[in-house]
Amino acid sequence: MDTRVLEFRRVPVEQIEWDFRLTDFSLGPPPVSLARSIREIGITHPLVLVPRGGVFGVAAGHRRARLARASNYSEVPAWVLGAGTETATLLKINLAENASHREFSDVEKGTVLRRALEAGLSEERTVAEIMPLAGLERSKKLYVDFLKAGGLPDGLRSLLHDSNVPLRVFSVFFQWDAESLAAAEKLFSALRPGNAPERTGQAQTAHDDAYSPSKPSQLGPAARWPGINKWRELLELLHEIARRDGLRPADLLRGREIQSVLESDGAAAGEKYDRILHTVRQWRYPALSELKQRVLLALDRLRLDEKIRVRTSESFENGEIKIEIRFLAQKELVALAEQLAKASASAPMADLIKIFRELE
Repeated sequence: MDTRVLEFRRVPVEQIEWDFRLTDFSLGPPPVSLARSIREIGITHPLVLVPRGGVFGVAAGHRRARLARASNYSEVPAWVLGAGTETATLLKINLAENASHREFSDVEKGTVLRRALEAGLSEERTVAEIMPLAGLERSKKLYVDFLKAGGLPDGLRSLLHDSNVPLRVFSVFFQWDAESLAAAEKLFSALRPGNAPERTGQAQTAHDDAYSPSKPSQLGPAARWPGINKWRELLELLHEIARRDGLRPADLLRGREIQSVLESDGAAAGEKYDRILHTVRQWRYPALSELKQRVLLALDRLRLDEKIRVRTSESFENGEIKIEIRFLAQKELVALAEQLAKASASAPMADLIKIFRELE
């Protein structure tokens, strides 16, 4: 097969085959800087194209090509490969070209392996030739895991990409059924702050017809709603509860307790998340939740001045009770100390101490 670069030429945009997606791994819109550069200066780094029966498929430079089309360019500079260039070579050309200036998210790496599989590359060849170029170790276990990541629903993959969630956090999804994955997508879409449009079923990428280079990104890859640690905690708790109680995660996520929070008006995304996490923690650790309620009730009954803070171990790892007093003058300290002395001999304080003694 002829895999040589045949020539450098300027190719009409109308001759590009936009449905050729073999090497298009991007889930998010192009960087603002790239959109601005192409809009103001033009394409200074040529695309790599491959002939496909009278038109050209993009082997490398998908984002540049889409930005050129959105900016109404009539033609683009490109290196044109031989018509017989094999699939593996096209994949490697794209990954090698991107290696110096971008890093794929774990979900995008899964897309790379999925495309290699769909193109007929064997596991052995993908592990040996493709994975290192995608920034992955040559590992059959990683191959299987990232292949599963590439097979998750488009909308969910897009959410994972936007928050840059690593595979080690979302791998729990590999054990969930389709309805549970759909419920998780709905949950994290609803927890997105602001009025960003919700993705449902289809990943929102820069090749959407409505894409405009003047608005290259509404969200970006930064974690603008539940970050990695929050994703991890909530997913682990839901998975553990479902396994313990013989339920599906979807049964939990579609329950009235969580849905009422998601449907509440006026609450910010962070507040909704905290309320949902509080509920899920209660489900996972009912005894611990009961202890916390008893502690809060005892503290409330003490009716101490706000300048007296009683601190206890939130996880009940030890039985220490710490008291903090804030004051500015000796007279104020005396008054607060007298109030604390009175509270120390009260029934609520005895109840508080009893709670922690019961844990020993």
